[in-house]
Amino acid sequence: MRLVVDTNILMLGFWKNSTLRKIIRDKNPRLYAPTHALTEIKKYATHIRQKTSLSAAEFRKTGRELRENVQFVPFDEYASYFISAQERGKGLTKEQYELFLDDLDFIACAFALGCPSWSNDKLLKEKTKIEVLTTAEVVLLV
Repeated sequence: MRLVVDTNILMLGFWKNSTLRKIIRDKNPRLYAPTHALTEIKKYATHIRQKTSLSAAEFRKTGRELRENVQFVPFDEYASYFISAQERGKGLTKEQYELFLDDLDFIACAFALGCPSWSNDKLLKEKTKIEVLTTAEVVLLV
């Protein structure tokens, strides 16, 4: 199974017994994420380390393991899908659309790769016309 993984799912990979780590270990799916996700992980590194109690060395090691199991897609490989991705937000309220914009890289990347997105974001799942699988659905499918 091929999936574009959002940053929140990737961040959960820093927890030792996370569903993401179990799925990678047991099912070996083909996971993708825009390189933008790496920037977001760096931005929240201190917060992640505090929540997981990982040392700096453990955090770097786990980050390397995630990078070995997730293919990070450069912006230029999905940039042409941004307009299609933006159109999926039609009909959202202004507040919803602002939240939706945070996920455009992931949506465009999923369009470019022709695969669903793995996210627990209810807005994406319920209010847009894109294929989004929650963690519970991914567990059932892999």
